[in-house]
Amino acid sequence: GLAGSSFAQEGMDDNDTHNDDVILCTQLFLKVQGKGWMPRWFVLPTDSNEVLYGDPDKDEWPHDFERLQLEQILRVVASEKNSGLRFELVLADGRLLKVLAQDAEERDEWVNQLRVLCEGNEERSAFIQIAKQFSLSEAAVGVLKEAFDVFDEDASESIQQGEAAAFSDALGYEYSPSEFEGVFGSLCQGNEDNSIDFKQFVELYTNLKNQPSKANSNSLAAKEIDELSEIQDFQGVDEYAILAKLNDPTLSSCLALSAWIVTCEDRIPALIEAGASLTLAKALRSTSRSDLGNVIRCAALTRCVKAILNTQEGVVSSLEDRSNTLIRGIVVSLKSCHAHVAGQQLTLLGVLCMFSNDTFMLVVDAFEHAQRLLGGESRFSPIASRLGCSNVATQAAALGLINAIVQASGEAQARIAIRQELFCIGVKTLISNLRQSEDDFVSTQAYNF
Repeated sequence: GLAGSSFAQEGMDDNDTHNDDVILCTQLFLKVQGKGWMPRWFVLPTDSNEVLYGDPDKDEWPHDFERLQLEQILRVVASEKNSGLRFELVLADGRLLKVLAQDAEERDEWVNQLRVLCEGNEERSAFIQIAKQFSLSEAAVGVLKEAFDVFDEDASESIQQGEAAAFSDALGYEYSPSEFEGVFGSLCQGNEDNSIDFKQFVELYTNLKNQPSKANSNSLAAKEIDELSEIQDFQGVDEYAILAKLNDPTLSSCLALSAWIVTCEDRIPALIEAGASLTLAKALRSTSRSDLGNVIRCAALTRCVKAILNTQEGVVSSLEDRSNTLIRGIVVSLKSCHAHVAGQQLTLLGVLCMFSNDTFMLVVDAFEHAQRLLGGESRFSPIASRLGCSNVATQAAALGLINAIVQASGEAQARIAIRQELFCIGVKTLISNLRQSEDDFVSTQAYNF
């Protein structure tokens, strides 16, 4: 800390750096051009979105300190240089701040804290640049990233021509194969694998929009994306009014809620009290169609469910809900949703199975409810159907859920009964095939069964 130091005597005292007011406050060294490593006090306040640093011999706290907004830090790099005591801050304006700690523990403390606080900054910065380049809102770029992930079946961070053509069809554009080959080929020139990355995917979207004559009468998805405004933060809006927006779950309302809810955990109990479980379950049922807009809505709503169940209040509420509304809503949605969203839902259900016996029983109840409502050879048929899909991430999530169900079922006799039920719907053959998968995670999960 600063208490007792010459710096403290000159401008900072114990009250300025009380433990409740700062997360970190230590003397580090900053690489200054032409001067080398210079001592600087670095301060990370508790209730602030910035890092402050200043010269211990010249700068008065806090007025003369440099202020670095956390959102400007794109990446925190732990360097092996200088005996592993150095870390670097990659900034949005192109600068690179080189910082040296006095010991490894101090270096790691700063690196870990800053990485947590700056998580997602690099992706957001890239979104901002892409939005400016193509004259789109940041919200629209966010939707396009969701669409990119949907059509990036193998999670390679690139899109092949067939996947891009499926995106074009989903938007409602009608190109012949030869026409679309020309559109796609102009974007991937020079790429060895004839694929496009996310930025080129956004360029494809803008190119498609510039050909309105190719849009059919049902081309609504592009219009919805273009009309997205910045995501609403719901500041000052009560929970009942927030949920009312999902009575008609438009693309923008679903995305707004999913973007907001993950950053407002303190308001989740009030959302639950206002009826979030029932509202989200109903909204999920309304997104069962496979068009692009509904896929993205379903993904956003699934993130909302995950955020709620990631809190103690959300789990307790589900345990106390005799209708098991929220988890039943997810399982009913699982049967018809896109593979990209199904992977997220299967993963969530697997975590619930392993969380406690009570939450495991809620998952089993939800599958039994879905079978009564939708039919099917077995309560676990929706999982088996996902094992046979071509999406590697979804296959892995389905295997993870199957292993979680078997493991959580308890005694050996119960496990054998579950396995036998799965065998009866073809899971054994599917898993045998997946043991030969080129994906290490999928093959490992298959061997674990």
